[in-house]
Amino acid sequence: MMQRDLLIQFGGHGTPWLREISKYRKEDGFEVFFAALAKGIQTAVEHTGSDLVNPEHIFRWIDHPESAPSPEELYAAPVSLTMIQALQFAHLHAVRLAGALPLLKNRVSILTGHSQGLFPATALSLEWSGMDPMLLLEQYTAFMLALGIRIHEVYPWKTSADVLSRAQENDVHQVSPMLVVLGSDEKTIQKTLNHFSTNNDNSLEIALVNSPGNQLVVGHTDELLSFYLFFQQAHAGSHLIFLDASVPFHSSHLKQALHTFLEKDAGLPFPENTGSTEYTITSFTQESFTAQTNLRKFLSASIASEHLHWSLALAPVPEKGIQTVADFGPGKVSARLTQENLSEHPLEYFHLAVPREREKFLKILLG
Repeated sequence: MMQRDLLIQFGGHGTPWLREISKYRKEDGFEVFFAALAKGIQTAVEHTGSDLVNPEHIFRWIDHPESAPSPEELYAAPVSLTMIQALQFAHLHAVRLAGALPLLKNRVSILTGHSQGLFPATALSLEWSGMDPMLLLEQYTAFMLALGIRIHEVYPWKTSADVLSRAQENDVHQVSPMLVVLGSDEKTIQKTLNHFSTNNDNSLEIALVNSPGNQLVVGHTDELLSFYLFFQQAHAGSHLIFLDASVPFHSSHLKQALHTFLEKDAGLPFPENTGSTEYTITSFTQESFTAQTNLRKFLSASIASEHLHWSLALAPVPEKGIQTVADFGPGKVSARLTQENLSEHPLEYFHLAVPREREKFLKILLG
């Protein structure tokens, strides 16, 4: 019997999606993939009645990346959530076409995802349980796009001219509702937040604890810019980066959007739960994931309003005898975060979003 020593993970935000997914457009075996993707996008647009996303525009960008609009449009919630997920499904489809998924199923011990990566992780489990992968792609695409639309309706992010002017005056080249703080632990950041709050109306919260030295503070952009400047003054040499994001994911700010989605979009077809598996599915929230977890509620809440603690998803690794990590990206960010959390457990990492590393991994796996 083959040893179950593999951790499979999917990342969240981490790399521009457009040029990566464009590379798959003309590859053999991807016609059915893009047909299912298009059907899912159309389903969500028709169901919500929204004009925030134009399917024709998305596919024109994929076919001609040079025609893409501004970065702000590409990382708006409805587009970025849907298309980063689509990119992960595309990497997964490449492995499927190589005939490697049955072997992965026999090797996997832990299956998980960082942020929105939990969506394709559960889809892979459902495929292994017998569901049609293209139907899953269609349903997950419609689900994610509808969720992104509801988030945008409740939180229509647009940075004010005053905030942009203040950022420029302080040599800050980009602002958004999500701020990465590198090199400081959660306790230090929370203490600084508490000091900041004594003199400011505070909507800010630590929404993502990615690793001991990588956290995200989120909230209204004007307050977040003030906190950025406050933190830099309090901690000289600190490294802070505004993330390419249009809304404060994983925070209480999106609870209303979650409520609207669950109420208005309950009619969208979506799997109920993953059922029993021979492997463990872990999540980054305080609520444990089980075979009977309601996927619709759990997944939508996990990206919208639940705080992320990546160490929770990785907690079983030491006791499971994991030796290898197969990371579906996008990019290498989530793999690096796993390394930072498991620094005392040296593992072999394969970045399956990178073609040459995917080929190397498949050669090893397929013998």
